Amino acid sequence: MKRLGWLLILLNLPMLHAQTPVDIRAHIDGLKDGKVYLGGYYGDKTLIQDSAEVLHGSFRFESDSLFPQGMYLLVFPPTMEYVDLFLDEDQQFQLQTDIRDLTDQMEVMGSEVNQIFYEDLRFLQKQQAALSAWQQQLDSVQTEQEALQLQQKSSEAQAAILAHRAEIIEKHPDLLYSTFLRAIRGPQIPDPPQGEDEYWAYYWFRTHYFDEMDLSNPALIRTPVIHSRLTQYLDQYTVQDSDSLIHAVETIISLAGPNEETFQYYLSTLFNKYLDSELLHAEPVMIHLAQRYYLTGQAPWADAEYLEELERYIRPMAGTLVGDKGKNFTIDNLDDQPVTLYDIDADWIVIYFWSYDCGTCKTTTPRLVEMIPSYLEDRVELVSVCTNGDRELWKEKVAEYGLPGIALADPSRTSGFDLAYHVDHTPMVYVLDREFIIRYKQLSIEDLGAVLDFELTRSH
Repeated sequence: MKRLGWLLILLNLPMLHAQTPVDIRAHIDGLKDGKVYLGGYYGDKTLIQDSAEVLHGSFRFESDSLFPQGMYLLVFPPTMEYVDLFLDEDQQFQLQTDIRDLTDQMEVMGSEVNQIFYEDLRFLQKQQAALSAWQQQLDSVQTEQEALQLQQKSSEAQAAILAHRAEIIEKHPDLLYSTFLRAIRGPQIPDPPQGEDEYWAYYWFRTHYFDEMDLSNPALIRTPVIHSRLTQYLDQYTVQDSDSLIHAVETIISLAGPNEETFQYYLSTLFNKYLDSELLHAEPVMIHLAQRYYLTGQAPWADAEYLEELERYIRPMAGTLVGDKGKNFTIDNLDDQPVTLYDIDADWIVIYFWSYDCGTCKTTTPRLVEMIPSYLEDRVELVSVCTNGDRELWKEKVAEYGLPGIALADPSRTSGFDLAYHVDHTPMVYVLDREFIIRYKQLSIEDLGAVLDFELTRSH
């Protein structure tokens, strides 16, 4: 009776000649009256796109303009259960299911992409249920032969999933769901050429990482797959140095560039990722993107006020990036004698910018005093620079802390150290090598110890 009632409702609402580009109707047995929400994926976020009233389990979404193509979800308060669906160029269709089993009972009428999507989901659920059962059996098997048989069944089930999805892609190459499946699947690694080592597959996969992902297709932005794939490429398949990261982000932007929407999304996402990152080599990537795109007028969504603020923000960073040569300065020491940075002879120079009345420095300085002495005998020199306060009180604090190494103070900042090293807060730690090249910056005291251990071990 419930199914008949649903069909009668549909007959009273003609679909073939809908008045609006968007006409999505659904009936869910067991769904209580109230609101239902249409959410949309966008990168790593989920955004509410629309809402509809539920009456006797039925609801309808209408719009005079199409929703952007991508993957969406219907969310059912108060339990917040949900189902996914795809919206392509045809957004006039019907759904029928049961709140107690949303996926297995789903019937789709009028949408090829969602029919195939739910057929695949049901196939996947069946295989995953078998995999789960075999895994439970595997935990309690008594013999190696039994374990091998279960592992063989698991491998066959996983192969069946891959084959089923490959068949979807082959039969429906232009389907939005196929585009999604290709992005999930990624490039298929071939057999290595004769004589290649064990790393060949890794490098091949990294080189062909985006072969199955059309980054110029805006629909992929509105799926939950693209953000994780992007993060994996940048964090796991890219060497974490500034040159490699810059090359990687340029690869992504070039692939996205033919489409204005994808260009904006990927450029903005990458810029914000490295703007907010604490990664050692993030700052040069952020500055590269700012200077190449934002400050050259290639980011029209950024207004003049933002660009002026951005230019002011990155200007002082010039010359203080990892890989730059640290600038020289001359500051008086405890004996009121001038000390020039470039005159210091050491394999590694730790510069600790601090202030004795800085709240954070009051906790970091004792930790530095505790950990640094064991390194000072191994071609490491500590140069502490007090940035504010009174020189006589500074001398007392140096003695009180027992701060080793070369202690300097320039509270009036006449030496220009603050501009040379962009000292806009304290404490701040730089590590320079023998040639005064900045190798590390913005380190915690704990990270400083790890860095020195690594570098000194590597040099022996």
